[in-house]
Amino acid sequence: MAAIRDALLTALVAHADETGGRVNGDRHWLHALSTAGLTACFPGVLVHDHGSAYARYQCLHAFCNAHRAS
Repeated sequence: MAAIRDALLTALVAHADETGGRVNGDRHWLHALSTAGLTACFPGVLVHDHGSAYARYQCLHAFCNAHRAS
């Protein structure tokens, strides 16, 4: 994990997304950060779909607008 995180520190852009699921009846979210070949958390430019959970990441944000209503 340290090697992946270190490699992502030099990435110019990363993608963020999440998927939800239930564990013992409770809703949980799995958040993923990735480039074309790596996945992990890192401080840098985070491309995401405006999800409020991403506001806590201390980084530059770019919005993909894939879920934006027309």
